[in-house]
Amino acid sequence: MIELSKFSGRRRDLQDLAQRDWREQSNFSAEKYACHSNYGAERKSANSKGFIALITSIILSVILLTVALAFNQTGFLTRSEVLDSEYKERSLALAEGCADTAILNLAIDPAYTVTAPTTVTVGSDGCTIESVSTAGTPPQTTIQTSAVFPAPSVTSQGAHTNLRVVVNTDDITVVSWDEVP
Repeated sequence: MIELSKFSGRRRDLQDLAQRDWREQSNFSAEKYACHSNYGAERKSANSKGFIALITSIILSVILLTVALAFNQTGFLTRSEVLDSEYKERSLALAEGCADTAILNLAIDPAYTVTAPTTVTVGSDGCTIESVSTAGTPPQTTIQTSAVFPAPSVTSQGAHTNLRVVVNTDDITVVSWDEVP
């Protein structure tokens, strides 16, 4: 409590003593209120912390979005490459089907030749026997076939396969079986 006996009527001293006593009893802290000299600096610090958090979250979002797009692009390109591989396998199977057809015709008729391209239908698709010619001693027959899968369109060129098969005409044994450009 305030001891009034120490003061001899000076009103200002009495007020100062009362304020000091009130601060001690109520644990008054001027730092909590706007009248404190560092109030603006504390507020600026709090704002800069929020700004830093906002910028950090934006940067992390951009990085994650970039990574997600990169993985998506990789998946899209992989899908396209797998589809091209499947098309190539199908066109190779079609060209081999034409080569087998030509070998079968050669086995039936040893004089079998093709001078103009002949289309062979295999299921719903087709291939072409480009030429069948016999030359040499012992006679060897060269068979050239081609196939495109899927059929060329505005959006797709299709996978092309060209085969050259060399067969001994006497016993129908395969000498070579090559894909040519």
